[in-house]
Parts: sequence; C-alpha cells; structure tokens
Amino acid sequence: MLGAAAAVQKLFWKRYNLARPRRRPPSPLREVLAQVVDERLGRMAESHPRIREAWAGVAPDEFLALTAVAGCRQGVLRIVVDGAATRFSLRRKFGGPRLVSALNAALGEPLISRIVFEISDGRGQRGRRAN
Repeated sequence: MLGAAAAVQKLFWKRYNLARPRRRPPSPLREVLAQVVDERLGRMAESHPRIREAWAGVAPDEFLALTAVAGCRQGVLRIVVDGAATRFSLRRKFGGPRLVSALNAALGEPLISRIVFEISDGRGQRGRRAN
C-alpha cells in the first residue's frame, strides 16, 4: 500500500475498517466476580434456613437439644455440639456419610459434602474442632 495513490489507500482503509468484526469490549473482572459472588452468597443465604430445617428433620431426636447448625461453607456443614461425648456418639452411631446423604436427600440437592462437629465452650461459642 506504500506506493498506492491516496484515494486507493483511503478506500482500502475504509473497507478494511468495515470488514473487521466488531468485538464487544471485555467486562472488567471486578464486575464479573461481583456477579458470581452475589449469586453464590444469595444461594448460601437462602440455604442456611433450609439446612437448619433439614438438620432438625434428620438429626436423631436425643441430639437435637444438644446440637446447633453453626453454618455451611464450601459444602462443609459445621455443627456445634455440647461436648465430646455428644460428638463421639454422633460420629460413632450415625456416621458422617449417612448423615450427609440424609441431609442432601432432605435438601433435594447435594449442598453438603462433609460434616464437622465443633465442641461449644458452654457460653454459646465454638471451641475445639474435630471431624
């Protein structure tokens, strides 16, 4: 194009600019991540009351007063128990996989992959943690 006349160069660049496909400018990463995080947090916020209800329906009756749902994050359900004996009994008698499958069945979707029992310090706060 270096040796072409000015009119030919002008025509070339006019057609070249028209022929190039227009791409949508990329979205800023901040916007994409905000949308994903908002969606995920909204889903988790909606699932916590459902998880508490499912735990009340699935947990053995003798342990309902001794346990409480502390939260769920990345598929790990945290249950606060009143002591080591309760934690041992839950793990020994009912086993984690059975409770996990029963909870997921009650929820209707596989939100929980593992249950972690945390021992309360007696003041309503979590203390020692064990699987």
